[in-house]
Amino acid sequence: MKKTTLLFFITVISLTVTAQKLRIEDFRDIEWGTHIDSIFIDGEQVTLKKKKDEVDNSYYLYGDKMSIGSVGLSKIIYQFNGDDRFYKVMMDGNRDQIKEMIFILNYKFGDRYTTSEVDNVIYRQWVVQDVTFTLSEFAARDFNLTIESDWEQRTIIDKNSNVKDF
Repeated sequence: MKKTTLLFFITVISLTVTAQKLRIEDFRDIEWGTHIDSIFIDGEQVTLKKKKDEVDNSYYLYGDKMSIGSVGLSKIIYQFNGDDRFYKVMMDGNRDQIKEMIFILNYKFGDRYTTSEVDNVIYRQWVVQDVTFTLSEFAARDFNLTIESDWEQRTIIDKNSNVKDF
């Protein structure tokens, strides 16, 4: 009994430490906080195209891979803040593949997500350090996955965690 209890606590502690060390630095090699004019993929500078029917500072990447694992996507939108720094990506996919997307997110980040339902939309949310993954499942249409980084807060925490003044 003591060995089982000890093994349980060691497992919980190791999972907690692993989750705390996990950090999402980028999406498809575009680091959070990168200026729109400084995006390089495979060593080549990339020009994003303005998405006219979306909110301000929304862009798409011509020739982007329209899938995550085996899940096909119908849209990938990259969003930038007022200073033209990358902070969010939004993707739409076929409702029939919601279970595959949930599997991918659970496999990567564990099944420790929060769930809520508002107006026939089921929201599932995974938070990994300063990056939030929100999977929205609509009753009558496709799903949406939003990945949003609070990279500015991470920068402040990193700076303040490495103070050498005292």
